[in-house]
Amino acid sequence: MADSTPSSHVPRRRSVNVRIPVPNPADPEGPTVDMVGTLDIPPGVPRDLSGPTPPIAIAAHCFTCNRRSPGVARISTTLAERGIACLRVDFPGLGDSGGEFHRTTLSSNAANIVSAARWLEANYRPPRLLIGHSLGGSAVMRAAMELASITTVATIGAPFDPSHAAVTIADIVGIMARNPNIQALQLPGRGVKIGRALLEDLPRHNSPEVLRRLGERGVNLLLLHSPKDLIVPFRDARKLWDAAYQPASLISVPEVDHLLTGRKAGRRVGELIATWAEPLLQP
Repeated sequence: MADSTPSSHVPRRRSVNVRIPVPNPADPEGPTVDMVGTLDIPPGVPRDLSGPTPPIAIAAHCFTCNRRSPGVARISTTLAERGIACLRVDFPGLGDSGGEFHRTTLSSNAANIVSAARWLEANYRPPRLLIGHSLGGSAVMRAAMELASITTVATIGAPFDPSHAAVTIADIVGIMARNPNIQALQLPGRGVKIGRALLEDLPRHNSPEVLRRLGERGVNLLLLHSPKDLIVPFRDARKLWDAAYQPASLISVPEVDHLLTGRKAGRRVGELIATWAEPLLQP
C-alpha cells in the first residue's frame, strides 16, 4: 500500500536580483548608473524580509571579479542558509553593472558599498555585517567607517597595503609608470581595463588608521586568510591583526586558495563567518 502521507515542504533560500543607483565613475555629478546585486534570502523568510527579521550583510567580491564569482556567491548563499540575508553586488564596470571599470578606484568601491547599505536601509533595514574578499576586504573596512549600523566586518585574503596587490598587474603598472599619458590599459585575459586612477588611489588606503577608527567604535573584526595564499601573503593578515583593536579574530584557513576556487572553499569560508557572526548579530 502506498504511503499517503503528504510530503513535507522544506523552505529553501531564494535569491532576488536588484538594481541600486550609484554615481557614474565617468561623471560622478551626472546621471547615476545601476549597480546590480543579488539579495540571498534565508529559507522561510518572505521576499520583503518581513516577519522574523534576519540580520542583513553585504558581500564585496575580489579584484575584477563579480557577484557570481564562486567565492563571494557561495559565501553569500551559505550565510542565507544560516539565517543571514546577504546582498552581493557587481561593482560598476563589472558583471551586470553599468559604468566603466577603468574609472573606478578602491575609494569609489567603498562609496558603492555605502550606497548599497543606504539602499538596504531605505528598502529593507540597515545591514549589520560587511564581508569583503581580497581588495573587497579593504573596501568594506573603509565603508564600515561611514556606516553606524555596521557592528561586524569579515575579510578574506585582504591585503595590509592594497598598493602591494598591484604586483599581480606589474606589467601594467610598469607601462603606466613609463608612459604618464596612458590612462588605462587592457588587463590580458580578463576583458577589463585597469585605470591609472585605481593605481594612484591604492596607496591612499591607510590600514592602521582604518582599523583604529573601527576599533574606537567597537566594530567586531574577523580576518580569514590562507597560509598558502600565493597572491596576498599570510603576513598581511598578521599585520592587520597587529594593527587591529579588540574585538578582533584571525583564523587561518589552509584548505582554501586566494580566489576560493575550490568546490567547497566558498562554503567553508561562509560557514566560518556565519558561526563567528551569529552571536554578534543577535538583537
